Amino acid sequence: MKFRLAVLSMLLLVGSVFAQTVSPASASVTFDKSTQTTVALPSVTLTAPSISNFWYLTSVPTEFAGVISTNPVYGAVSVGQSGTVTFSAGEGIKALDVGSYVIPISFIPLYTGAGPYNLLQTVVYTLTINVTNSRTYVLPGANDRM
Repeated sequence: MKFRLAVLSMLLLVGSVFAQTVSPASASVTFDKSTQTTVALPSVTLTAPSISNFWYLTSVPTEFAGVISTNPVYGAVSVGQSGTVTFSAGEGIKALDVGSYVIPISFIPLYTGAGPYNLLQTVVYTLTINVTNSRTYVLPGANDRM
């Protein structure tokens, strides 16, 4: 049993050394429909594994295509290096109803052929957009009004 745990631990360690990463893994922003301010979305850092380059395509779910745009849409990160991907809010964010939206943004490897490249996996960054409207409010009860 200890041998199996040791082998499993070793495989997980090796897998983490050879895997690409996204940092941070998630973020949350708030958009108030009653203001005209632009929402600043946090950028992410992609890090390539220590054995191969990471060529990727950024994928935003279709229903959020007008809400979030990425720069770059596709790119490459050299072996062991890091690169930054930035996001911006599109006009579609104004059309969202009040609520909370979880948007998984995927970084899909473009090359997963033979050799070390077949270790590349899709990594996902989760962006939560909380849409509020500060113009809508609830009146206090009739006995509490002054």
